[in-house]
Amino acid sequence: MRSMTGCGRGEGGDGAVRVRVGLTSVNRKQLDLRLVLPPELAALEPGLRLRAQAALGRGAVTATVACELPPELNPAPVTLDETVVRGLVHQWRALAMELGLTPTLTLGDLAAVPGVVREMPAADVPETVKAAALTAFDAAVADLHRMQAAEGLRLQADLERAAACLTRGVKLIREREDDALQYCRDHLRERIRVLGLDLNPDDDRLAKEIAFWAERSDIHEEVVRLESHLGQLKDLCAKKGGEPVGRALDFLCQEMGREINTLCAKAAETLVVHQALELRGELERLREQVQNVE
Repeated sequence: MRSMTGCGRGEGGDGAVRVRVGLTSVNRKQLDLRLVLPPELAALEPGLRLRAQAALGRGAVTATVACELPPELNPAPVTLDETVVRGLVHQWRALAMELGLTPTLTLGDLAAVPGVVREMPAADVPETVKAAALTAFDAAVADLHRMQAAEGLRLQADLERAAACLTRGVKLIREREDDALQYCRDHLRERIRVLGLDLNPDDDRLAKEIAFWAERSDIHEEVVRLESHLGQLKDLCAKKGGEPVGRALDFLCQEMGREINTLCAKAAETLVVHQALELRGELERLREQVQNVE
């Protein structure tokens, strides 16, 4: 189990080629990847994005890449159009001579003319630089995973504590299933007595009504499903190998929430209602923690 929160750093290259990658990750329901690359490595973005998607589960991840390259591997991001420059200078001098002016023209004046300075298209990244970038990126991902795994151990301990608490609560409710049904029967008979209705305790109509309300108040199915969900929760918490389990845990929390809400609506016996409300509170704490799991 890994946390979504963490950071990692990696370096690649040797000699004159040096690439550094920094990764930061925070909570997000899906993978939201932001790559910050220098212009000379812009062509690597699609490959790095695919690499990140394969290595990361979910979270808002920012990858910042910086590089140090020798001049021969670091083309200028812009170029001067010499043909345009020469044409402008020629026309400027000709006009100055015609008007009897002194031709004062600076490079700054020329650079301000549209079309003189042009952005260069992204060039192919040399293989040595590409290899250094991939090495740095993989090292940063590994470093990020180490930090997330360390935080994941703390999350796992808290999730297991919550699962144990929920299991104890469900067990207490199961032990009171029969008492809850008997309470429903006794409560209905008492209401009939208080209302002063002329019904014989052995009346078929009363028996049918008691059976109807007993069925509506039966919480056995909800208890069984909660026990099943808790078993799956424990299995997910025990998974090894760093496989992402956050989405599965989030789904289980939603399912357990539905069962607990139904249980609260159906239960009438005081202790069962109280315990169901305790389950709801503990589940909310569990759900909040699950939002941190990758």
